[in-house]
Amino acid sequence: MKVYTHRGNLVVVQSVTEGAEHGKYIDLPVTSFHPVSAWFSHKHAVDGFVFRPACGTGVFNYTRTAAPVYSK
Repeated sequence: MKVYTHRGNLVVVQSVTEGAEHGKYIDLPVTSFHPVSAWFSHKHAVDGFVFRPACGTGVFNYTRTAAPVYSK
Protein backbone atom coordinates (compact mmCIF):
# COMPACT_ATOMS: atom_id res chain seq x y z
CA MET A 1 0.00 0.00 0.00
CA LYS A 2 2.74 2.44 0.99
CA VAL A 3 6.48 2.57 1.71
CA TYR A 4 8.21 5.13 3.95
CA THR A 5 11.22 5.50 6.22
CA HIS A 6 11.27 5.54 10.01
CA ARG A 7 14.48 6.52 11.80
CA GLY A 8 16.41 5.55 8.66
CA ASN A 9 14.79 2.12 8.31
CA LEU A 10 12.29 1.00 5.68
CA VAL A 11 8.57 0.51 6.46
CA VAL A 12 6.36 -1.43 4.03
CA VAL A 13 2.66 -0.99 4.85
CA GLN A 14 0.73 -4.07 3.75
CA SER A 15 -2.66 -3.28 5.29
CA VAL A 16 -4.51 -0.76 7.44
CA THR A 17 -7.36 -1.91 9.68
CA GLU A 18 -9.25 0.26 12.15
CA GLY A 19 -6.53 2.91 11.90
CA ALA A 20 -3.64 0.52 12.63
CA GLU A 21 -0.91 -0.16 10.06
CA HIS A 22 0.45 -3.69 9.57
CA GLY A 23 3.39 -4.78 7.45
CA LYS A 24 7.13 -5.34 7.29
CA TYR A 25 9.81 -3.25 8.97
CA ILE A 26 13.27 -3.63 7.44
CA ASP A 27 16.14 -2.79 9.77
CA LEU A 28 19.02 -1.33 7.78
CA PRO A 29 22.40 -2.00 9.41
CA VAL A 30 23.67 1.53 8.69
CA THR A 31 21.07 3.20 10.95
CA SER A 32 21.42 3.91 14.65
CA PHE A 33 17.91 2.64 15.52
CA HIS A 34 17.40 -1.13 15.65
CA PRO A 35 13.98 -2.49 16.68
CA VAL A 36 13.45 -5.05 19.44
CA SER A 37 10.73 -7.65 18.93
CA ALA A 38 8.29 -8.43 21.74
CA TRP A 39 5.79 -11.26 21.33
CA PHE A 40 3.77 -10.80 24.51
CA SER A 41 4.23 -7.19 25.52
CA HIS A 42 4.07 -3.66 24.20
CA LYS A 43 6.91 -2.62 26.49
CA HIS A 44 9.22 -2.22 23.48
CA ALA A 45 6.80 0.00 21.52
CA VAL A 46 8.53 2.89 19.74
CA ASP A 47 6.59 5.73 18.08
CA GLY A 48 3.49 3.51 18.04
CA PHE A 49 5.32 0.51 16.49
CA VAL A 50 5.26 -2.96 18.05
CA PHE A 51 7.66 -5.39 16.37
CA ARG A 52 7.36 -9.16 15.95
CA PRO A 53 9.97 -11.55 14.56
CA ALA A 54 9.69 -12.35 10.85
CA CYS A 55 11.65 -14.53 8.45
CA GLY A 56 14.97 -13.03 7.47
CA THR A 57 17.68 -11.16 9.27
CA GLY A 58 16.66 -7.59 9.98
CA VAL A 59 13.03 -8.11 8.93
CA PHE A 60 10.19 -7.64 11.39
CA ASN A 61 6.41 -7.80 11.22
CA TYR A 62 4.98 -4.68 12.77
CA THR A 63 1.79 -3.06 13.94
CA ARG A 64 1.67 0.71 14.30
CA THR A 65 -1.26 1.92 16.34
CA ALA A 66 -0.38 5.58 16.75
CA ALA A 67 1.68 7.85 14.58
CA PRO A 68 4.06 10.17 16.41
CA VAL A 69 3.08 13.80 16.81
CA TYR A 70 5.65 16.22 15.44
CA SER A 71 5.65 19.84 16.52
CA LYS A 72 6.70 22.59 14.14
